[in-house]
Amino acid sequence: LIESRQGAGNYIKSDFQGGLFQPLSTMFILNEGKTRDIMEFREMLEIQMVTLAAERAEEQDIRELQEILKELRESDEEWKSTWLDKQFHYKIAVASDNILIINILQVLSQLIDEFIMDARKSIFEAEHTWNNLIIHHERILKAIENKDVDGAYRAMKGHFDLIREHFKEL
Repeated sequence: LIESRQGAGNYIKSDFQGGLFQPLSTMFILNEGKTRDIMEFREMLEIQMVTLAAERAEEQDIRELQEILKELRESDEEWKSTWLDKQFHYKIAVASDNILIINILQVLSQLIDEFIMDARKSIFEAEHTWNNLIIHHERILKAIENKDVDGAYRAMKGHFDLIREHFKEL
């Protein structure tokens, strides 16, 4: 939380994400954490996050989500689709208007980025699964647009059910 600059003194960091990542990743490694642990925590976090986003999203948030989803539908490059998918979830976190959710989601993403890349690549290559993933993103966005908290909950839960099923196959 504090950054020392030689010859300049000590300063409070403006970016705390690195401060969260190091202890969480160390704890995860030392306790022999499993990807399942992160996925379960991320599901719990994102379900709450999307319900808050359904309540709090501003018009600008919705426009940005719509644009990301449009690009995601049109993308045929795995790396770009993966990046857009992450941006979609990050934008929902921003729309939740909860700084802890935003920061913790970023830390979780850093913890499992390599795993997520492999899993998303597998999903991207399975056209049927990829199309279902797009449909789930559309449902999530529709619920946020309609300020439908229950619908947002169900849509995100369905999204993670699909991901969990696909991970069983990996």
